[in-house]
Amino acid sequence: MKMMRVLAIETSCDDTGAAVLLNGREILSNVVSSQMVKKGDVGSKTT
Repeated sequence: MKMMRVLAIETSCDDTGAAVLLNGREILSNVVSSQMVKKGDVGSKTT
């Protein structure tokens, strides 16, 4: 059986994630990066 590796990428305004899957089922690697750590909470606040 031939092995297939899939690179999945997800992005949003503040977060980016990437994963490598083997045959679409087994997660080989999963990484998430967030700007919240760098910038802090920059959203609007109500008082």
